[in-house]
Amino acid sequence: MRRGRSLAAGLGLALLGGALLPAWGQAQEQLTDKNAIVACMLEKSTDQDKGVMRDFIIAALQEDPAAMKKNLDLLGNVLLDLAVTKCSMSMTLMNEKDFGQVGEMYGEKLGEALIAAAFAKMN
Repeated sequence: MRRGRSLAAGLGLALLGGALLPAWGQAQEQLTDKNAIVACMLEKSTDQDKGVMRDFIIAALQEDPAAMKKNLDLLGNVLLDLAVTKCSMSMTLMNEKDFGQVGEMYGEKLGEALIAAAFAKMN
């Protein structure tokens, strides 16, 4: 009898999950276009996110491997948070190649923006 209840409970949860997951997928439209994801990430980058990139660039220019590693780890966390949490990147892009391309595109565009902002302060 107990085994029958467990089976019924499991089946009920499976049916409930099957009914809820499609609705969640529609409510949370997942982005698959890399350019759209990067644009979203740039738009939602906080000053703290930009600071991580700035610190990484400075560490690279100073050729400080320990600081580069530390900031690269932080930057990875920022990228993951922005892409998946804040910009609803599709999980189909969560592979090394695609996520790496998104990260490179984001880093290039944010780096250009940081340098442009620094030069603008000189004028």
